[in-house]
Amino acid sequence: MPFLAAATALTVAATAVVSAVAVPETLPKASASTFSLQGWATQGGGTSGGGSASPVTVPRLRPAGAPVGWPDTTGEGGREPPGSDSRASTAWVPEATKSRSLVVHRVLHLSDTHVSRTGPDEDGVDGLAALQQLLYDVRYEPALDLVVVSGDIADDGSKEGCLAVRSAVSSFAADRGIPQIYSTGNHDRREGFEAALGWGHLDPDGAPIGRRAQVDGVIAAVSEINGLRVITLDSLVPGETHGALGRDQLDWLAAELAAPAPGGSIVVLHHPPISVDAIPYMKSVVLQEPAALGDVLAGTDVHAVLCGHLHHQLSGMVGEKPVWATPGVVTRIDLTAPSALARGVLGAGATVIDLGGPSSPMFHTLHARDPRAGSEVYVYDPLTGEETTESS
Repeated sequence: MPFLAAATALTVAATAVVSAVAVPETLPKASASTFSLQGWATQGGGTSGGGSASPVTVPRLRPAGAPVGWPDTTGEGGREPPGSDSRASTAWVPEATKSRSLVVHRVLHLSDTHVSRTGPDEDGVDGLAALQQLLYDVRYEPALDLVVVSGDIADDGSKEGCLAVRSAVSSFAADRGIPQIYSTGNHDRREGFEAALGWGHLDPDGAPIGRRAQVDGVIAAVSEINGLRVITLDSLVPGETHGALGRDQLDWLAAELAAPAPGGSIVVLHHPPISVDAIPYMKSVVLQEPAALGDVLAGTDVHAVLCGHLHHQLSGMVGEKPVWATPGVVTRIDLTAPSALARGVLGAGATVIDLGGPSSPMFHTLHARDPRAGSEVYVYDPLTGEETTESS
């Protein structure tokens, strides 16, 4: 269940369990023009139940391969801003976008993959299979500049779960020559996340880009991708469902945003700083003290704040800045349930975000073509954690 901390979550019977997928010892690189989604890219278009898997040809929308080095973008002769780390430069520029006269960016935004070391999550849903299905179905989405995964990477917080997600996303990113960005969520454990993903900013081939924030106890980072500054924050509160940002992390964020980036900025974190008042449990599971984040973002070049956690799309404002929560990959929360209950159904979703155009920021959702979409997985009371039914 997405809102429950791992220590207190109850196991609920799933409507369908897809067989677990083994985690490779090493992360495979995609070939120049194909990637293989075992179990989904099958002959005859079937799912993992039958057919032989075959490579899927993907149109090349970006030439693979990042520059060998990245330029200094501080504008101050290499002097880094407060709380930063100069182990890697922030800037990464795909070759195909260097000549753009108007800086416009397209972001594929995923969240809540919930993959465990054994495959299915606590509700019996195979998040890795759902992720593979979704990436296959969005393979024709044009002109992407980066892919973002905003937390709850591993349902059990394990390194193995994070590695499985990284393997799938890396194949998608490498084939398009685009970076991949990850942030922590409440189901993640920092040690597992860091072992698999570093500070969460990776080039198409999985090498680290950007700089990690020198803030104790969190995994926050910043990188620049074709002029777009991407900042990931760490809202994880171990053992809790809600999120929080400490003063040190907010001060680091303010320092990073003190000067504008060429293409503006986006901020990525797991817990949305917004909630729906008509849904009584929601305020208790999102980012606490959201006004503090809004104050830091006021007057900056931030286009939008990108989040996950809720497993359904939601838009709003934190102060003067737009907030977008993308649908979950592993399950979707169906808001047609009674407002005091959370109903999880199958159906992976994602968002494409267009930045820099006349209607920026613009968000549109994508849905996996899963014939089981809408099938109920669980109904529970988020305030007590108890499994229930709508009639009880």
